[in-house]
Amino acid sequence: SPTPTAAASPTPTLTPTASVTPTATSTPTFTPSSSYTFTKTPSLTPTLTPSATATPSATGTADFTATASATPSPATGPSPVIYPNPLTGPGPAHLLLGPQQAGNVKVKLFTTAFRRVWQADYTGVPAGARLDLDPPPLANGLYYLLVETGGNRWVVKMIILN
Repeated sequence: SPTPTAAASPTPTLTPTASVTPTATSTPTFTPSSSYTFTKTPSLTPTLTPSATATPSATGTADFTATASATPSPATGPSPVIYPNPLTGPGPAHLLLGPQQAGNVKVKLFTTAFRRVWQADYTGVPAGARLDLDPPPLANGLYYLLVETGGNRWVVKMIILN
């Protein structure tokens, strides 16, 4: 009888293969940075102090330059008086001057908003005189009278009630 024979099946041979692909990963890093520069420029206000120097020459003469400015001095003595005050009729108002107030007198009439309404100039006024003021017709209210004489100024309030 025949003998069975076994046939061997071939044994598979495994050859391991590996494939490596290098991968690079980068994450950008951002670090915010800020800087501020403050510069202060000093503000200087010049202060001028006038001074004068005189140097005599060999002949004994000196040259001087003088500049004069007239600044009204503060009012002295009693202020002028308006009569009647309040002014209620169509007649003129009277300005009574004091004993020191003489010469040229300038009178200006202003509203409370400091708008000039009227002005009059009087020359050769004797001390203690009474001046008749005849401004244009005025609305009811408060007015300021600026009186200037002899380098002095006075502000007198005048009320109009028609």
